[in-house]
Amino acid sequence: MNLHEISRATKIPYPTVRKYVLLLREKGYIMPVRKERTVELSAKDLEIFEKFVALVKSGLSLSTALERLKDSFSPSESFLAEELYKLRKENEELKKEVRHLRELVELYLSTIMDVSEKLKGLPPPRRSLWERVKGWFKKKS
Repeated sequence: MNLHEISRATKIPYPTVRKYVLLLREKGYIMPVRKERTVELSAKDLEIFEKFVALVKSGLSLSTALERLKDSFSPSESFLAEELYKLRKENEELKKEVRHLRELVELYLSTIMDVSEKLKGLPPPRRSLWERVKGWFKKKS
């Protein structure tokens, strides 16, 4: 959900929503994602934002609301699990890619070894025409 949608849904002015999101992001409670020209919140971030707004609407100051929010959520808890999942998934993909590349390298090395063995069995290359002509003149002199 982007900030304009949040503003309409909560009936809070857009600049205030932006200010709250910035404050929560600076304190590490949420991690908004920038998409094209908007900023979006995940479902977990939206839940934290709504709790923060409820605390502020109950009459608490922003700093007090942040302290109360701290009791129910530790900073970064909302997105650390998501980031950890993404990193593990990326790690698995990279491991698969490394395995694939290792297999390709082994295939290429075996092909090179086969070709080099075949080359050893071939007779030495003939001399070029120019070298043979030079050889004729050296013999006669």
